[in-house]
Amino acid sequence: MSNIPIVVSVLALVLVGMLFGFNIQVSNSFIDTLTSVGGTLSGLGAMAAAYISYLSIGQWKEQYKHSLIYEYLSTLEDLLHTYDREFCEKAINRDSLSFRGKVALRFEPVSMILNDYNKTYQKAREIADKKTLVKLKDIEIFSLNESVYRAFMDFDSARKKQDDFLNKNSEEEITQSPYLLDTYQNLSLEAANKQREIYKVFNDALKAVQDIRSSL
Repeated sequence: MSNIPIVVSVLALVLVGMLFGFNIQVSNSFIDTLTSVGGTLSGLGAMAAAYISYLSIGQWKEQYKHSLIYEYLSTLEDLLHTYDREFCEKAINRDSLSFRGKVALRFEPVSMILNDYNKTYQKAREIADKKTLVKLKDIEIFSLNESVYRAFMDFDSARKKQDDFLNKNSEEEITQSPYLLDTYQNLSLEAANKQREIYKVFNDALKAVQDIRSSL
């Protein structure tokens, strides 16, 4: 009988030990599970952060490109205004219409902006997307210069007809003859229209620059 309490006490201690050990094992397993889940979540979080960072860098690069192209287009617009002013001042000035003056008109005004324009234009092309590249073709300087000079030659031809008419007919004869007056007015109108064509070439180029810039 005296051994029964001892046996009960030993069994109780063993049971407590087993239960305690079991609880520790479950707890360790749970902790390991939490640690594993936490590690996975941390990894996913790091991946998400890296992806967001990648997107942010990509967006920043695109914004930086847009900012640069916008700046380049503003520079091109200023240079086109200079070209427009220099060309039209010489083209409309009758004193510049000698043969030498006409040849010079093809090269001198554009030469004032050519280097700066080409450098800026190429910089814009290097970072432009495909859609913008197509639009930039409309303001390529050599093509633009050809269009401007062609418009000038048409204007010069129309104005020469007007001058020849004035050389053959006096002002008095023109004013007294409805036919001569009508002819002179038609020649003047043709010259004015051809002059506007010069302005239109420049205006179209400037509008193209503005359209590209507004589409960014």
